[in-house]
Amino acid sequence: MKQCRFYDVAACAEGADAGAPCSVAIGHDVFMATTYDGLPISATPPFGATIVVSCLMNGDRRYLLLHRAHAGPAYEGDWAWTPPAGSRLPDEPIEICAVRELAEETGLSGVLRAIYNSDTDWALFALDLDAQPEVTWMGNTTATNG
Repeated sequence: MKQCRFYDVAACAEGADAGAPCSVAIGHDVFMATTYDGLPISATPPFGATIVVSCLMNGDRRYLLLHRAHAGPAYEGDWAWTPPAGSRLPDEPIEICAVRELAEETGLSGVLRAIYNSDTDWALFALDLDAQPEVTWMGNTTATNG
């Protein structure tokens, strides 16, 4: 089951939240021909997009991380916790990829801000929310904004 939580990455890095997932990994170093669910991946860069979602909670900025349970719900490791991200379909504009992946993985929508999306293997976008959204679990791989 995919889990998602907001973390105070700065506090975690300072040891205030010892043991909590703190790193935000962007991109990947293994390129596949298809996604985990069998869809084709673009053969040309950018191969996909990561969306850093943040919100204000009690005056502090928090970041949304998803638990990637490809190896089961107890999966831990370098890629266990990541921001929403996914592969670009062939001929799909990278902006559409980012919006699609964000909606598929979180149920969130909004105006994404491009951090970098050209001349790169993996694009980066940001979504800044005014408040923490309510998250509703919808099965093993889908969450919606409730």
